[in-house]
Amino acid sequence: MLMIEKKEFDELKNNVDNWLKEYSKDLYELKKLDCVVDENVGNIQHNYELIYDLKEKIKLINDEIKALKLIQLIGLKESLIKKGNV
Repeated sequence: MLMIEKKEFDELKNNVDNWLKEYSKDLYELKKLDCVVDENVGNIQHNYELIYDLKEKIKLINDEIKALKLIQLIGLKESLIKKGNV
């Protein structure tokens, strides 16, 4: 009877050891994943900041283009007035 108990104990011990090894491996992989997620969150935040900066710059450029168009129209109107065409 003692041999059966020792065999069962050894089997249980091996199962627990294997479970702990698997748990440790999974925990290590999870920690690695956490670093990757943190890095991606930082990259996404940085990308949003760049997008908002570019959006603001595009708005300024559009405003400048509108101003240049108005200046050209005013200049064209003045030159037509001087020529007497208006």
